[in-house]
Amino acid sequence: MTNTIYLFLLVFLGAASPAYSYIDLGTGSYVLQIVIASVLGSLYMVKLYWRKIIALFSKGDNQESSED
Repeated sequence: MTNTIYLFLLVFLGAASPAYSYIDLGTGSYVLQIVIASVLGSLYMVKLYWRKIIALFSKGDNQESSED
């Protein structure tokens, strides 16, 4: 079964014709925005769930204090 999939992918990717196009300068800035947004979003999620992350790795002796 997996050999059939590999053969299909080989034929499918081998039959691709070249694309005569270019990457616009705006594409680089768009990719940069995506990378920055991903990093900042990940950091924000860590900030939101920091206490749960710490509780996951702690020994469990201490109870979480509610500082809402």
